[in-house]
Amino acid sequence: MTGADQLRWRGLVLDLINEIIHIEGGSVFVGEVRIVPAATFVDHTHGTAMLLDDGTIAVRIAVERAPAAVGDTILHEIAHILLGTEHIDNPDHGPRFQDLYTHLKAKYLDTVTDDLPR
Repeated sequence: MTGADQLRWRGLVLDLINEIIHIEGGSVFVGEVRIVPAATFVDHTHGTAMLLDDGTIAVRIAVERAPAAVGDTILHEIAHILLGTEHIDNPDHGPRFQDLYTHLKAKYLDTVTDDLPR
């Protein structure tokens, strides 16, 4: 993946994430997206939302996977963000998370997947 490809991915994913957060009534937005040209991270995960020292949120996404899998990861991270910054610092996948994640997937997965670069 070239630097230009990473820039295109970053801008697109950042816009998608913040648009969905806005539509869903979220009050915390993402300031940075880190695109990783790999299928997984060293810890075998595909994405993470991070609360940075300055209070902003960064999202890291592994993109060398099928578009539907990348779209699913983006929505997974949005669910963490919509649950609030305290959830980002101490994430869980309990009932509140599962309900929101299921809602996001049903509503946005096709659109997000279709918008991703090929």
